[in-house]
Amino acid sequence: MMEAFETRLMAQIDVFIAIEIVSVLFFALIIVEAIFDFATHRRKSVWESLANAAIEVGNRLLDRTIVGAVFIFGLLAVEQFAVLSIPLTWW
Repeated sequence: MMEAFETRLMAQIDVFIAIEIVSVLFFALIIVEAIFDFATHRRKSVWESLANAAIEVGNRLLDRTIVGAVFIFGLLAVEQFAVLSIPLTWW
């Protein structure tokens, strides 16, 4: 059963790659924001930028955990109601 499950997860790899790209873009925005704020003297302390970065890291970890858990539990919950099953092929 786990082989079929892993095969189905690998079919969604494009979605996972898109999520990774969006995460990298958010981290880049944080860096640009920090550089801009220090260049314009809007922030007087490094701690404000570090707090923003820590919030973003925590947000990304929680986001991935929650989305992954919902996906896995949802898949396992509705799998028993499937009328047809797609057989695994050689490719």
